[in-house]
Formats: sequence, structure tokens, C-alpha cells
Amino acid sequence: MTTASLLSGKRMGYYYDRRYLPGNNQSYRVDPPMHTIELVVDEAVSIQYTHSLNERIKWIIFSASRGVDSYGTFQLNGTVSETGNVTIIKTYVTQGWSWMWHGTVMPFGIVGVLGDIRGVELGGYFWIWKQD
Repeated sequence: MTTASLLSGKRMGYYYDRRYLPGNNQSYRVDPPMHTIELVVDEAVSIQYTHSLNERIKWIIFSASRGVDSYGTFQLNGTVSETGNVTIIKTYVTQGWSWMWHGTVMPFGIVGVLGDIRGVELGGYFWIWKQD
């Protein structure tokens, strides 16, 4: 069962970019770690359902959630279903770029796939976990 204490707090993590990047002879890249991630979560106050899985939303990840990676500061906002499925939008504060994350809450963190905001292109994978 997913709880507020399991979701909230300081985190760090990685993402793997599997897109081809012009000028780079590799077709994938593990970026430097994401750090100083602070998730701000609260229980959903009304009955809402996810768009893709038709599951009841249990937790809201507020846009006050922030972190930093090699591209700069980003904001996270999204939802967590009763079964632990996660949908998060990661938006870079300065650049305005956004990525859609779809994942699952596990005992060892939140893990899943990332892609463009339209859900068309698979960009790679992510994993964030609580810092002690």
C-alpha cells in the first residue's frame, strides 16, 4: 500500500535517455544523477480516475515538488493511483521542456518509463528513490 510517508520527502535518482542525439556517437545516455528532489504529496480530496488505466487517484503530487539535474531545476506534478501507478509531468523551470513519466511505486523507489508529453515517443527510463 502506498502511503504519504512513502511518497513524500527527499529523493535522488537517474534517468536513461535512449533517444538518438545528433552529434553524439552513442544512441543512449545515462545522465548524471537527479538530486535535491523533494516530492510534495497529499491525499486526493475528491474521487478522480486516471485517464489510461481507469484507476482511482489516491495521491496528488503538487507542482511545488522540485529537483535538479544536469539541465537545471525541474518541477514535478502528477498523480498516484490506489494501486501505486504513477503519472508525473517533469517540466524544466527555465527551458519549459516537459517529459511524461509513467511508473510504479515500489519499496525501493518509483521506477518507470519516460516519454514526450504527447505520449508518442519513448524517451527512456527513470528511477528515483528516497535519500536517508
